[in-house]
Amino acid sequence: MPTLILEEFHCIVETDEAGWDSPYFIVFVGQRTGNIPTCDVYTIRQDSWDNDIGSGDSRKVNFTIPTEVDTDTLVFVALMEEDDNADITGRDLANVRDWMKAMFQAFGSVNGLPFNQLGSKMYKEFNNAIAANITDDDCVAVQRVIIPDSLGPIRAVNFWGVGGRYWVRFRLVEPAVSVPIPKVCKPIAEEIKGLKKEKEALTKELAAAAPGEKPAINAQIKEKNAQIAKKQQELNACIAKNS
Repeated sequence: MPTLILEEFHCIVETDEAGWDSPYFIVFVGQRTGNIPTCDVYTIRQDSWDNDIGSGDSRKVNFTIPTEVDTDTLVFVALMEEDDNADITGRDLANVRDWMKAMFQAFGSVNGLPFNQLGSKMYKEFNNAIAANITDDDCVAVQRVIIPDSLGPIRAVNFWGVGGRYWVRFRLVEPAVSVPIPKVCKPIAEEIKGLKKEKEALTKELAAAAPGEKPAINAQIKEKNAQIAKKQQELNACIAKNS
């Protein structure tokens, strides 16, 4: 499946917070795969944006969101305005991720809510999860990114709130060709392979399981997805550091 890139953002009007803006983004990606809905949440920020974004400024980002997407994928993006330090990182990011995973597991299967209703439900929950975990940052707005059925640029998404207005551009691309993995990073890559094999085995087990056995297997699959996502982040960081 294709991958989604947050290419760039442009500040049309900076927010009414004191000083120049310090924007960052929180991205929710939810994938409905049979009765096993999976999702993740990512924070995208750069120190160079802190107190450095004013009206008329643009920045190239080119961040590839690790989760593959298709037309049945829910993607929400929150534009945040940071005060002293970004709130939605570390433990608070984990809290938002856990909140969204619980909601998506509850309502996101193909036998759950219809897709449009699911979108409305998860939009509200994403706003709630962010509001519950910020201290002094502001959420400018949350918008949904509609995934098209063809590759290429996606129509700019507009955000307005807290007195400011931004647009953000995304692009849908084929998965990147694998880059050589440095020797020091290969043990992490092997761990990921092992976790994926374990997940595949659990998925096959789920298909043949009795109804009473499915919840426990689903919980194991959920845990494997979380482990894979964590290890993938470690691998990405390792490759970036050692390439």
